[in-house]
Amino acid sequence: MEKACDVCGAIFDATRRAKRCSPECRKTAHRKRQRQYCAKHREERAEYNRKYYAAHREERAEYDRKYRAAHRDEMVEYNRKYYAAHREERLESVRKYRAAHREERAEYGRKYRAAHREERAEYDRKYRAAHRGERAEYNRKYQAAHREELAERRRKYYEAHREERAEYMRQYNARKDDESSLIRLQTALRALAEHRKETA
Repeated sequence: MEKACDVCGAIFDATRRAKRCSPECRKTAHRKRQRQYCAKHREERAEYNRKYYAAHREERAEYDRKYRAAHRDEMVEYNRKYYAAHREERLESVRKYRAAHREERAEYGRKYRAAHREERAEYDRKYRAAHRGERAEYNRKYQAAHREELAERRRKYYEAHREERAEYMRQYNARKDDESSLIRLQTALRALAEHRKETA
């Protein structure tokens, strides 16, 4: 008996109660039913999943570790393709998330940096030492390509912090004057000591 596939509309020779013409169309219909069911029972499924995950935390963590280890290359390749195909959507999603969670992220960052200060400093030292040439080349290219933006950013910063910078320079100059006075005094004392040795 010939029927029209309820997914793609193709005419096919149906046996018994078949409604789809191919395994691909059956998968498409199955996914559609799943989406409809999930949308209709969103809260019940979320509650069930929360309870299940809480009860099987260690088993799931172990399974995830084994799966990632066994499929590392496939996952990396899939992620590369996905990120390339959805670049703008992901950037927009990240922007919205950061805007909505600004304070939480800032607080988390402060706590993390305070708790891992020494580790981060050691990691930064090793990374900078290992990539000194690459970082210098990257900085040169970036500064050349963004010269106007960087100059504008500096102008805005200096304008916004004019008083703080002036106070800093006053303190710096005062320290330099004190150091210069000390150096002059030390030089004069050395000259006096040498003169006394010569005339003794």
